[in-house]
Amino acid sequence: MRAPSRRGGTNDAVLAGYLPLRIRRRFRAVAPKERPWRLRTVLLLWSLGYALDHAVFLAMADDRPTIAAFEASLARFDDERLVACLEATADERGDGSVPFESPLWRADAPEV
Repeated sequence: MRAPSRRGGTNDAVLAGYLPLRIRRRFRAVAPKERPWRLRTVLLLWSLGYALDHAVFLAMADDRPTIAAFEASLARFDDERLVACLEATADERGDGSVPFESPLWRADAPEV
């Protein structure tokens, strides 16, 4: 599943398709101007190893410093890169019903 870059036109519906229906439904209540960055925040955090429900919780933050941090980070992260992260972690993430363990968070992971 490929989503055009935000530089070439946002396709939130394609990106939302990576989420289970129960999570997509929650985005209906999100203000339209906030939906794109909140959706991308969930997807990015989920692809990085956060449990899906935790990623959603973090993406729904209401405090200005957190919102500013997410918006600034996502401004530098185009949709093609996000889709690549999602596709690379699809097997580990599963369908979102159970958390997956990121290789970076394992007890036996090498120190960086």
